[in-house]
This record gives sequence, C-alpha cells and structure tokens, in this order.
Amino acid sequence: MMPRIRTMAGLSVIVAGTLWTGSMGTRAQEKPAAELAPIWKGAYTAAQAEGGKVPFTGLCRRCHSDTLLGSERGPALKGESFLEHWEQQDLDRLRSKIRDTMPPDDPGKLSEEEYLGLVSYIIQNNGYPAGSTPLDSAALSGIQVVRKPGEERELRSFSVVQVVGCLVKSGERDWQLAQATEPVLTRERASSPEELKALAARPLGARTFELVSLSSMGDAHPGQKVEVKGLLYKSATTNRVNVSSLQAAGGSCGS
Repeated sequence: MMPRIRTMAGLSVIVAGTLWTGSMGTRAQEKPAAELAPIWKGAYTAAQAEGGKVPFTGLCRRCHSDTLLGSERGPALKGESFLEHWEQQDLDRLRSKIRDTMPPDDPGKLSEEEYLGLVSYIIQNNGYPAGSTPLDSAALSGIQVVRKPGEERELRSFSVVQVVGCLVKSGERDWQLAQATEPVLTRERASSPEELKALAARPLGARTFELVSLSSMGDAHPGQKVEVKGLLYKSATTNRVNVSSLQAAGGSCGS
C-alpha cells in the first residue's frame, strides 16, 4: 500500500504512481501549451509548394534570386528581412502583392492556383510546415505570418501594437485603456468585422495604457470594450499608445 502524505497546504496523496495535490480530488495538471497559429499547423501541401517553384523560377528568381534572399533588384522573400516586413500580415495580402504588382513589367498573368502555389513556396522556404489540406483562396485572410512560438520579437517603443481593453476617462480630456490585454505586434490597417467579432470573445487583461492623440475618437465609446492600434511608448513608470485607430470590440465592459 502506498503511503499517504499530509501537508500544511492541503492533502497530497500518492496512489498507484499518480499525484493528487491541493484540495481533495483536484489532480495536478501541466499548463496547457499555447495554441499554435494556423500557419504553424500546416496551411498548404508539399505538392502546392513544389508547384509554386515553377512560376517562381520562371518569373521571380531574376529579382529575388534562387535562394529567395533577394538582390539589388528585389527584396528577400526568406529569413528575418521577410519576417520584419510581413509579420502579422495575412496571406491574402501576400497573394495580392504578388498578383497585383509582380513582376513589375507584367503582373496578374498567372492563374489563382499558381498564385497559391507561389505563396506556398515562399512560406515553405521560411520554415512553415506543410499539411494535408491544400491552401485555398478563402482561407488566406485568416492565416497570418507569425514567428515560431517562443521566438516572438521583444516589443520596443515605437512598435505598432494592438491592445484590447476598457476605454475610461482619466481626466477632463484624457483617456486610458484599463483592464487591457498584453500588447501584440500588428499592422495599422483597420481590423475586419470578422476580426472584431473574434476580439469580442477575448478575455480582458490587467494592463493600463495612457492613450495619446485620441482626440474625439473616445467620445463615442466610453466604458466600452475597444480595440486600439498605435505606436507603443514604454517607460519605467507608464506605458502609452499613440492611437492610430480605435474600434468597438464587444459592447460595454460592464456586461
């Protein structure tokens, strides 16, 4: 028979090699792993990426090189330079950029299947894994270019960030974002209705940000849950966001 071990904090019982701890009947569990972003779950197939190599070789390599590391004629499509430019942007924007502007002297001549292949080839070369489901046009806007979990860039002052929280007045003319989420890197484009709907379900946080350059945008949403985008200013005493956009994201904070 395995021994019972009593502790001051509660009751710990070892039974058949299983640890029970804290209050009786509460099993110790590991912290669940962070949810993988769609691009890390296999957003394209290996066959699509292989197919995308054909138009890349025929049209793109003259500017972006065989290695995708770029040249004096075109930027890198691989590595840190690619990530710095495309991080937090979705694959729909990448496909549109290729379709509408590449090559500069004759864009828009490929089929949609070939453009999807090019996107697949580019993200494959940036280390994103292939999956069993082909990348399709309808899925592009829901797949963002993000770094591998644990390798996210440190947020510095002047990073463009997104925060979600409760809009409250902190003076006659000043505003704060209270109960705010942790800031995340973003792009300054306005969020779509679908993205705002997803934010409505996001839990509030414990951060507070002073909001700068809000002007009259706050007057329409006092006490509401909102999404704020803008430049982050970090200091030892306070954090500020110079607001570039503010949108309602789920009704009153009291509801």
